[in-house]
Amino acid sequence: MSRRVTVWTDDRVAQLERLVEEGMTDRQIAQELGTTKGAVDQVAHRLGLRLTGYTRIIDIRHSRNPFYAARRAAGLTRSEASRRTGISDQIIGQYERGAAKPSRLDFWKALAQVYGCSIGDLLGEDVLDVTRHTSKQDGEAKRREA
Repeated sequence: MSRRVTVWTDDRVAQLERLVEEGMTDRQIAQELGTTKGAVDQVAHRLGLRLTGYTRIIDIRHSRNPFYAARRAAGLTRSEASRRTGISDQIIGQYERGAAKPSRLDFWKALAQVYGCSIGDLLGEDVLDVTRHTSKQDGEAKRREA
């Protein structure tokens, strides 16, 4: 099996930057440049370019792990998210594994702002469970009072 090797000259990088600015997906850019999607993704990541494409279309709320899904949808590595939020990457890893949840409101706000989503999105379906649970408790309390 032969392997395709792409040489990234200054002209080719400039062309990549222009195509990203035009809003093309990584697949479209790869086709245009005659290279692989993986090569485009790697170079764009190294240059700090934000690509459009399927990785941006992630339904965070119905993900098994909304913290991980939100970070991936934002196109960030854990260390980038850590740097931008001021929360250590180990703590972010705990959130993503479900070993912990943010205990401070400012952590929730920072993560939501950096990931470009709402705090509700990060809570995922827990928002519905909490609402349902609260309503049930209120109903039982009202019945006891009557």
